[in-house]
Amino acid sequence: ASCLHMRVRAATIGVTMAVCLGGTTGPGCTMSTPRGTSMPGFEVELGIDQRLPTVPVEIAGRTYPLMLDLGDGRRITLSPAVVAEVQPRFTGHTLRSVDAMGNRLVTRELEVAELRLGARTLRGVLGFEDLEDPSYRSPNPHGSVGRRFFEDDAALLVDFPRRRLTVFDRRQAEAFQANLTCIPFEPEGFGIVSEVETDRGPLTVVWDTGAQHSLLRDERATSVGNPGMEQRNLRIGDEVYSVELAAYPFEEPPVDAYLGYDFFSAHAVYFNLSERCLAVDPPR
Repeated sequence: ASCLHMRVRAATIGVTMAVCLGGTTGPGCTMSTPRGTSMPGFEVELGIDQRLPTVPVEIAGRTYPLMLDLGDGRRITLSPAVVAEVQPRFTGHTLRSVDAMGNRLVTRELEVAELRLGARTLRGVLGFEDLEDPSYRSPNPHGSVGRRFFEDDAALLVDFPRRRLTVFDRRQAEAFQANLTCIPFEPEGFGIVSEVETDRGPLTVVWDTGAQHSLLRDERATSVGNPGMEQRNLRIGDEVYSVELAAYPFEEPPVDAYLGYDFFSAHAVYFNLSERCLAVDPPR
């Protein structure tokens, strides 16, 4: 059986970051695309390892299967083993955060000179070392690509069933989304959050590709059948999706449920990052 893992930095409790003004470049600064534009789109293969998605990221001539973690608000994280191999520059800034079990962490900010994912090559990429509490370790030994990596992109199609991640520019997103029913979400520091109606009342859910299981906060569980498990029918847009949620006493974040591997393995999910809306099983 796979271990439980929710790859989340649930609440930032203190942060020291570099500030870049205008077109400034240099240590601690990465360039973003101008407002109203987006970076060119691309497609890359998704791997699945221990119920977690990975994407092939090339750093310093080596390719690492970093976890695709939309529940992490950072750009990238690198494990101590990968840090030792690629030797990034540490900026001197730190991030204080809390994991899903309430453990407090302090991680150092780092800068990768060059990074490649699919057809995209970026330089001067800021991220963090991937430190973990010994009581709550990740099954992925390399690190992660978080939601902020895609901050200059219009939309993502996360397609576990077809093992593909598609990144859309603004023009591609407009064409793809023309006939979709898109429901709103809010991008929080701990993930993509939306309100979902179910057959047993509304839930605030986080859509987390870095969660090995779909979870329900234990105090929200109502099932008296299978102990520890609860079947819910979720209305998302015009459709109803049945999902089995494991009741679990997670500390953070302040939501009712996680939609994790159990949901993503059966459904492609489209996230429009610029318009803050999502759709499940879009025509593709």
